[in-house]
Amino acid sequence: MKTYIPSKQTLSRVILSCVLFVAGCGGGTNQRSVDIQFVANISGDPFSCATTYEGLGTSRTEATPQDLRFFVHDVRLIDENGEEVSVALQDDGVWQRDGLALLDFENGEGLCAAQGNPETNTVLRGTASGARYSAISFVVGVPFEMNHIDAQSAEAPQNETAMWWNWNAGYKFFKADFSTSGMPTGWLVHVGSTGCSGNATGAVNECANPNRSVITIDNFDPDSQSIVLELAELLSQSDIDRNTPQTAPGCMSAPTDPECGPLFSKLGLNGEAQSVFYAN
Repeated sequence: MKTYIPSKQTLSRVILSCVLFVAGCGGGTNQRSVDIQFVANISGDPFSCATTYEGLGTSRTEATPQDLRFFVHDVRLIDENGEEVSVALQDDGVWQRDGLALLDFENGEGLCAAQGNPETNTVLRGTASGARYSAISFVVGVPFEMNHIDAQSAEAPQNETAMWWNWNAGYKFFKADFSTSGMPTGWLVHVGSTGCSGNATGAVNECANPNRSVITIDNFDPDSQSIVLELAELLSQSDIDRNTPQTAPGCMSAPTDPECGPLFSKLGLNGEAQSVFYAN
């Protein structure tokens, strides 16, 4: 039998075809769509603007939501080898732009009608390279370079004035407001940068307290699991029926406000591990 020996040109074509096939079908640079689902619960029950929840905080009080929204950026998926892959959030003209996303759980009903709206968004949509992931990290907040602008003239999602303080402080990164038995007009959780210094032209140089939470969740599969925010855990070390005199109602991120300490710890801002986000 005559043995066929391929020419060098034939071998080169075969090798090139194999390389192209691998790159097109299974290479590490391939992009895939990723939808990251978020869920908000209160004591295990779904968040609702029209529901009054019992047994919250250290006083075990009743509370009705008034708002729940937060910004997210720098989303990264982590594979089984510990390698991080950035998620490119897709601009949609409403909820996501330039790597920043607004998650909005209030629907403008009940007590949320005062500042809310009917539209909600509970999903981060983007693309990432790779195939399988086992963990995720993201930052709750607005990047410094996007934070100190005027919401009145900003593009979505930064045009939501209910999530904005002023050009100096910037945006409320995390907002969760409640009407409680002891504070019916509102016990507020507003997390954002404080101690920001600027100049006469309106440019902010730095913020003494950035207050951006870096959240890492292990054992997370975006294809089969959601990220849960448990608000009962956030409030578990706070007496939401009272407020320290001469301070903002609840916490508006002032470093001297006693109401902020327990909330910041839960969100991972006091050097402790966050305890309010988990995979399910």
